[in-house]
Amino acid sequence: MQQQPLPLHVFWVFWVLVLGLIPGTNQSAQAQDSLLFACPLRDYQPTNGHSIWLDGLPGAPSPRFNFDAQGGVLEIYADSTAHITGRVIHESMPNWQWDLDMHLINGRSYAQWIALGRDIKIELAPPSLVNTFKSDWIIFELDSVTSRLYGVPGTFFGGDTLTLKHNPPNYEFGFQFGVAANAKNGDFGISGWFLYEGSGLNGHGDINASTECQSYFCDLAADHSVQCVTDSTYEVDVTLTGTTISYVITDGTDTLDNLSAGTYTFGPYSHQAPVTMEVYDALAFGCDTTFMVLPPDCTPPPVCDLKIDSVEIQCINSTSFQVLLTFSGSGTAYTLSDNLGNPPLSGQAPGTYTFGPYPNNSQVTITVTDENDPSCTRSSCLVVGDCAPLCNVQLDSLATNCLTDSTFELLLDFSGSGLSYTLTDDQGNPPLQNAQPGLYSFGPYMAGTLVSVTVTDDVLPGCTFTTAAITADCDSPSVPPFCLVEIDTFFTTCVGGPNFELTLSFSGTGQGFILSDNQGGQPFTNVPAGTYTFGPYVNNTPVVITITDTADAACQVVSPVITDSCFCNVAIDTLYSLCVSDTSFAAIVEFSGYGSSFIIQDDQNSAPLPGLSPGTYAYSDYFNSTEVMVTVVDPNFANCEATAGPVTADCTPVPICDIALDTLYT
Repeated sequence: MQQQPLPLHVFWVFWVLVLGLIPGTNQSAQAQDSLLFACPLRDYQPTNGHSIWLDGLPGAPSPRFNFDAQGGVLEIYADSTAHITGRVIHESMPNWQWDLDMHLINGRSYAQWIALGRDIKIELAPPSLVNTFKSDWIIFELDSVTSRLYGVPGTFFGGDTLTLKHNPPNYEFGFQFGVAANAKNGDFGISGWFLYEGSGLNGHGDINASTECQSYFCDLAADHSVQCVTDSTYEVDVTLTGTTISYVITDGTDTLDNLSAGTYTFGPYSHQAPVTMEVYDALAFGCDTTFMVLPPDCTPPPVCDLKIDSVEIQCINSTSFQVLLTFSGSGTAYTLSDNLGNPPLSGQAPGTYTFGPYPNNSQVTITVTDENDPSCTRSSCLVVGDCAPLCNVQLDSLATNCLTDSTFELLLDFSGSGLSYTLTDDQGNPPLQNAQPGLYSFGPYMAGTLVSVTVTDDVLPGCTFTTAAITADCDSPSVPPFCLVEIDTFFTTCVGGPNFELTLSFSGTGQGFILSDNQGGQPFTNVPAGTYTFGPYVNNTPVVITITDTADAACQVVSPVITDSCFCNVAIDTLYSLCVSDTSFAAIVEFSGYGSSFIIQDDQNSAPLPGLSPGTYAYSDYFNSTEVMVTVVDPNFANCEATAGPVTADCTPVPICDIALDTLYT
């Protein structure tokens, strides 16, 4: 049976709450991430109903996926965002399963959406219902950065990830939510189009789902915020949430009645006087709340307009660099200092200042502080300079060409970013100097002579390579052995501290190969073609890998120069509180960075959490209202840490108003 839409007056009051929090409407003062509603999602009905449509999956008998027995969940937040989660399973292929993680942003009312020149989707929904309820819809954009479909581990798509992007890209249509918004029937639901790509898959899809959000009777809740009007007066904004239109607010002097959900302003009041506010539903006996508003401190804070305008790295020579910092502000005297213990600059006016010199790969942060207001301080981003020339000369091809029955030439092609190179063979011929990257001919040589060539960067010491020795038999009809060895891919990985590893994959027709680096590392001997890891190496080490066929020394390939510069990059991505009892909360910390041995600590002398990999952790147990600063430390680097906060929470349960009139008689 098709679900009936909510009564019009109930649905209208429901959206007064949600749309009152959309930018451009009556803005609430409650926290940006407050959860307003958590609505269960289900497939739209009847025949061929689905939740997710994925067109373009190879081998798919149909594009239709349905929610599993648990259904999906749509969470709507006070900052005009929403989050959709749930597991979907193909209608006829039960081993095809995805976990949905869809983030919606920039929620707008229908009027705001249309005002941008955009449109809505009707498709199979009853036009009469759409026309009746579309003014109450909320329409979102898809967050194309964070939205994903994750293949469920152990199923056909296990380990695959699809990135979801808004479709169409010009945002003509959005993700619409409301009565008849699922574009398939008259249900209270949601629909929207997206593109997907990832794990070698791409195509387009949509979501069409119905929901079962319900209203209830005495759901009155009141929140308030204060703001200074002058240095000695303040106003109170009272925000009501609920589903009726008969609310009353009074401060004992002024009264507003016949109110729906929304935000209402009272005042101004003297900054020395508290005020008691009473809120109740005139049509619901016992549905009321009273709270006292404490006056704020309206003393104007000092103005801190200090701003770091730019940070620039300048190379002094091949081993050192300096940092140029420009800042502005209305102060008259500032102190500038770096994080490496150099003497600070005091009494400085806004402008541009030079710090250094610093050795290559130093990690530098400059802090500027107003000497007349120590709380007014700004720090630059972390900068790292590397002025060493780059060694990237590499062999592109090496071949022979018979000139006569008894002589041949050697053809060498190389590339690199150096200014000039010297090319020398091992047969005593004069070197070729001031050569630029390209194709060169050496010889002639007598047939059968083994010849190798060395290419050397004229500017960068130690930047050189030597080819394998090769020859040609110009009068023999025999076919030389077939040689095929190729480097397919390579990449570097930071492994903690200023170190990196090199992973290289290659293919070839030989039965065994020798892999060696130019840093004296232990070689791989008589190994098959595949993927191998070398290192670890210290930052900026120029690594070259040589691969040789065990059965044919002339069958060889040499990698380009490969290096990396790993630096401190620990960052706290998310920090929030989670109630664990009526009197305490935990700090939830999500952080990222290189390495696998981080430490979490706080400013409350709690026991540190050591040996952590990047991820999400619940830390300590704090009493209500404690303000906590959290720091994540990478012990592999000096002064490598990230701090965030304060984070706090009040987990005291809200008192339940259960007074009721049981009997009344004369």
